[in-house]
Amino acid sequence: MKHNVFILLSLLVLTGCDVINRYRLGDAVVKIGKEALYEADLERACAGLTGEDSAKVAEAYIQKWATEVLEYDKARTLVSNKQIESMVKEYERSLYINNYEQQLVNERMPKHVNADSVKAFYDRFPERFILKDNLLKGLLLVIHKDAPDQQNLKKWLGNLSDENMENIEKYAYQYASGYELFTEQWQRQSNVLLRLPIAQGNLSDLLKHNNQIEMQDSVSTYLLQVTEKRLAGERMPLEYAAPDIENIILSRRQVEFVNREKERIYRKAIQQDKIIFNQKAEKEHEK
Repeated sequence: MKHNVFILLSLLVLTGCDVINRYRLGDAVVKIGKEALYEADLERACAGLTGEDSAKVAEAYIQKWATEVLEYDKARTLVSNKQIESMVKEYERSLYINNYEQQLVNERMPKHVNADSVKAFYDRFPERFILKDNLLKGLLLVIHKDAPDQQNLKKWLGNLSDENMENIEKYAYQYASGYELFTEQWQRQSNVLLRLPIAQGNLSDLLKHNNQIEMQDSVSTYLLQVTEKRLAGERMPLEYAAPDIENIILSRRQVEFVNREKERIYRKAIQQDKIIFNQKAEKEHEK
């Protein structure tokens, strides 16, 4: 057997997967006991390959297959069938239960968390919502360092009225290579930093005392106008924490919902005499 496999692998190295069509052990390419590896299996493994590439893939595939078969045969002599059957049954039961519980949750558990519940959780656990990174709202403009009328641009940025926003947008259309408006959405400082030529620590220091930050590299001027900020160590805004709070509340509700359903199934089964107790054992337990 080993001799035949060696000859097959040698031929594969020389001619690739085409040898499969000319060399078989019965109806199979390789056999180990009652297990067999067939031509179709190797053809799939070698799909699109020729020559040495297909030979290498075929050789690796045969070795992997043969090793698994041999390990399986060895394992069956060391591990009892009852032990494996018990593990398979336990795993199968877990799969059924998990899928059943998820189906119940999807079909019957409400997915909406009202604002009052979110606020109550936020107020009850303030220590869970301390920022590790600065949060910003604002506007970022990247312009050529020689772009005209930069003093007026900075004045407009300092007061984001409707008129000034219109002026800023017109200016950005003409001169900006980058323009990002995030006055309505919190951004982590680490995300904003990706667009700036400055180190994390330096930006943190600037943010403590400035709402308009200007910096330059060899080509561009970067203007960051901060309209709101929360610094690391402060409590994050409710609106920023809300999605995480909703997930926490829904996860807790899911656990509670599933536990109630388990209790309901158990009590109903008792009422319907589906669970039969050993009365003698029960009395001994009561003592």
